[in-house]
Amino acid sequence: MNRLLKWNFRRRFGIEYEFSNSSRTLGTMSEIVREHTGQDAEVRHYEHTRGNNVWVCKTDSSCGIELVSPILTGPRQLKIAAEVLPHLQNGNFNHDTRCGQHVHIEIADYTEEQAGILASWWMKIERFILNGTPAPRRSNSYCLLLTHANSNIDPNFRYEPAYVLSNMARGRNAINFQNWRSGHGGTVEFRFGEMTWDPEVIKNRIRFLIWLVEMCKILPPPQNLNWATPKQALSIFNLWESPDSIIKYQYSPAVTSMRKWLLERVIEHAPAAFARDVERCRAMLEELNNVEAAQTEQEDE
Repeated sequence: MNRLLKWNFRRRFGIEYEFSNSSRTLGTMSEIVREHTGQDAEVRHYEHTRGNNVWVCKTDSSCGIELVSPILTGPRQLKIAAEVLPHLQNGNFNHDTRCGQHVHIEIADYTEEQAGILASWWMKIERFILNGTPAPRRSNSYCLLLTHANSNIDPNFRYEPAYVLSNMARGRNAINFQNWRSGHGGTVEFRFGEMTWDPEVIKNRIRFLIWLVEMCKILPPPQNLNWATPKQALSIFNLWESPDSIIKYQYSPAVTSMRKWLLERVIEHAPAAFARDVERCRAMLEELNNVEAAQTEQEDE
């Protein structure tokens, strides 16, 4: 049995882009955003921006300048939001290693149990994900692994999802449930992403995070919190096919790009202590490239 997996989710999300202090004004930023997204943009003073229906250009206490998207949904709006970045780069806005890119994803439809399951599965895969992140973001005090923020946990123990959510998923770490808990828009925030000018990085990061949220709504909780290997991390979410699986997956171009991006990131950024995972990811990427080449050859025949 073959099953085509596509990225066509309509779950709502928002993006925060951080920039370092720039000689360019927030008014200039708003003009660039309006021109290249076709959406309205406003200049505001620093505030906690939630539920906005326009792009907000504002000052930021940690970096200097922040650009916050309106509520977005679907592949087309993701593409527009990511592809505004090169235009801001051409407009002489800057970012440095202090600057991050945060993603808010709506989980207002989640129960407390499901939010705990999301936090639990995140703890299983967070080492794989953050190994694919540049070192300055991994060491950022606001982007900690939950397993580091909870150093006394027993990774072999099966924790109940409600316990994980209430006692482990606290504070502004790589994943942040504070907005969901307080009822402000019902979102989970992923804070680990580095700022970039590359739209493909943004698109693949958000594709994966929404995929993760969609899958965790239907997955049972994990049996333990031991870190997953790269192959296990992808297999959990149907992004890697087991050889003995009855269902054989085919992946759309967007999902294929996302899978390859996850592996390439670990190969590029993982610390030396995880050399074994880097080799695993190299082998997996080679396998994906071989499958892709074989499919292309069949199509040309």
